[in-house]
Amino acid sequence: MACYRSEAIVLRTRDLGEADKAITLYTKDEGKVRAAGRGARRMRSRLLAVSQPFVHGRYLFFRGKGMDSMAQGELINSYRQLREELDRMAAAAYLAELVDVLVEERDPQEELFRLLLDSFDFLVEHGAKGVLLRFFELQLMNQLGYRPRLTDCTICGTRQYVHPRFSVAKGGLLCESCSGEDPAALKISPGAWETLRCLLEGRITLVSRLRPLPAVASEMEEVLRRYVDYRLARPLKSLEFLQTLQG
Repeated sequence: MACYRSEAIVLRTRDLGEADKAITLYTKDEGKVRAAGRGARRMRSRLLAVSQPFVHGRYLFFRGKGMDSMAQGELINSYRQLREELDRMAAAAYLAELVDVLVEERDPQEELFRLLLDSFDFLVEHGAKGVLLRFFELQLMNQLGYRPRLTDCTICGTRQYVHPRFSVAKGGLLCESCSGEDPAALKISPGAWETLRCLLEGRITLVSRLRPLPAVASEMEEVLRRYVDYRLARPLKSLEFLQTLQG
């Protein structure tokens, strides 16, 4: 049976049989994989600590037909705070579920792996700030080939705006002249538009410095919520919990 080693982040787990776990991970070298952790729910199992949600570790897997097997694991970062504090846990679960739902299996993208790690580090250090979630949504869409067009009109290419709108269906901004191409396009203020553009083009170090006004933050959330939802195959289970805490 072929085996492979890789760094990985645990996205989610579920019980499997009496003592096992079905574990979904995003690995640095293999992309998203599903693996069975045999005996991982037993208190003395060597896999117990490395099969918790959000853990970052080094793993040894054996390839299987439907599901791989997790043979060994070495802890790099437990991200314990992301499981023990509700707001951080809700945000981490949302980010992990976005990757789980939107990313195909066996499609390794090292930049995505790094994005998830950097976002978890940010959550530990700064807490569950809404601007981090917007940054992650934009960067994930970009890496998956859905980069929103935020510098010019998606239809005609003009950069002259009076009352721009954001079209989920067209994938970006519409100028006033082209807004009739999508009656469902959302109004977007200059503040929200510019902040989204900065987040799309910037690095995660920018996130801690941005403090959008509440109205701008709400507008950005609505735009990206609809943009992400447009590409989801199913509703996110983590979103309701996250919104409950934020509300």
